[in-house]
Amino acid sequence: MPSDSIHSRFADLATRLIDKHGRTMILVRINDEGSTPWNPTQTEQYRDIVGVQSKFTSSEIDGELIRSTDKLFLIDTKAKITTAMRIRDYGPGVDLIPLGEWEAGIDGFGVPGDTQVQYDYSIVNIEEVKPGNTSILYKVQVRL
Repeated sequence: MPSDSIHSRFADLATRLIDKHGRTMILVRINDEGSTPWNPTQTEQYRDIVGVQSKFTSSEIDGELIRSTDKLFLIDTKAKITTAMRIRDYGPGVDLIPLGEWEAGIDGFGVPGDTQVQYDYSIVNIEEVKPGNTSILYKVQVRL
């Protein structure tokens, strides 16, 4: 049976490969604040992450759990990811399909006035690759 040190080396290798071949995206955590739970004020917190975009095979796509337009991102385990979060991506071809823009004066990088077009994905499912006690990477299914 492999030891935790071997799994740690796998996790380090996954992080290096994702950093090398991936692109920066933004993990968005939405916080509900205020004294009225039925009408909260929502704020967003941002964290840069690196992910490699993949896709599902045709045999995995069933039209319900996995749709043909869903994407698969491989993301290292530096940040804990939940389905309550969102992923914003300035990915390849993003200027070709204008699906959304930052609100006026807001961008994820603290530069006022940046209105680059982005993808704003909801996180549908997360599969954590975790043999033993060590998390290697996340397989994150996202949907527009």
